[in-house]
Amino acid sequence: MPEELPLAAAIQRADGHIKVAVSGETDILSAPKLRVTLNEALSDGARVVEVDFSGVEFCDCYGLGVLLEC
Repeated sequence: MPEELPLAAAIQRADGHIKVAVSGETDILSAPKLRVTLNEALSDGARVVEVDFSGVEFCDCYGLGVLLEC
């Protein structure tokens, strides 16, 4: 069985623009961490919030649900 990749999320801020770079796996176990990170980014009042999922190896319906919710 393949090893699960832990979720990592980093917030970068610059000139009213926020980028959230996400890597690893987003699933039922890591979705709460993703939700907290995205809500933190959104609470800063930035005009633009970009979510970069290029480092995500797996995303299930829980991860997608967090994206839609936020």
